[in-house]
Amino acid sequence: MKKPADTRLLIVDDEVDLRDALAFDFKRKGYQVLTASNGVEAFSVVKQQSIDVVISDIRMPGGDGIELLSKIKDHNLNLPVVIFMTAYSDIGIEEAYDRGAEFIFSKPFDRKALHQAVEKAVQPREERWMPDVKNVPIVFSIELNFSRLDTAIKAHGVSIGRGGLFVALDKNFPTVTETVRFKIQLSQDPNLRDINGSGIIRWVRKESIGPLPAGCGIEITFLEDSSREPFLHLIDQLRLRAFIPKGAG
Repeated sequence: MKKPADTRLLIVDDEVDLRDALAFDFKRKGYQVLTASNGVEAFSVVKQQSIDVVISDIRMPGGDGIELLSKIKDHNLNLPVVIFMTAYSDIGIEEAYDRGAEFIFSKPFDRKALHQAVEKAVQPREERWMPDVKNVPIVFSIELNFSRLDTAIKAHGVSIGRGGLFVALDKNFPTVTETVRFKIQLSQDPNLRDINGSGIIRWVRKESIGPLPAGCGIEITFLEDSSREPFLHLIDQLRLRAFIPKGAG
């Protein structure tokens, strides 16, 4: 796991008091911290320096967080990780994850939870998806069968992102933050025979909206050994922007 002293954070907010308070908190924990007052200033820092995590407000004069996220993902899909803070409904949770944000916090937020998100964000995905989950209670289970992943995507049944899955459902919807066990069998796929693991429900869409089917967005927290390496290879090969895609439409 990457140590705080080796982790460089960029905190972006036009509220000076909050920006300085967060910077103080993370510096006290040993992180390298830079700050910016808007998205334009922040992206200039990202281009010039190696940044691991950006913690950004969304609504800011002089360059908002949504535009900043787009520019960052055009610059580098994997780094820095973007964490959104917001007091408004400028962007839906589905849309934020689909555009590439990895964590979304509503103001006011729990500082401890934000610190934990940063710790998680700098973990390599292969480590992030290898915890011992034997004692984690599973609240909801999903089992699907397809011949191949491309068939599942064309059928709008499954869509994959850098950190999660969209899975179409037509009934028995889970609840946001529930722990889910998923088992997606791909009987004829030569590269990825299954996607088996567990995760956390981050959003639920109970009705189809245009081409987007009803279903849920799952943040992956664990992948079985049989799935982990081929899944990591696939998402790196596809250069996916979405962290959790909003659907297969």
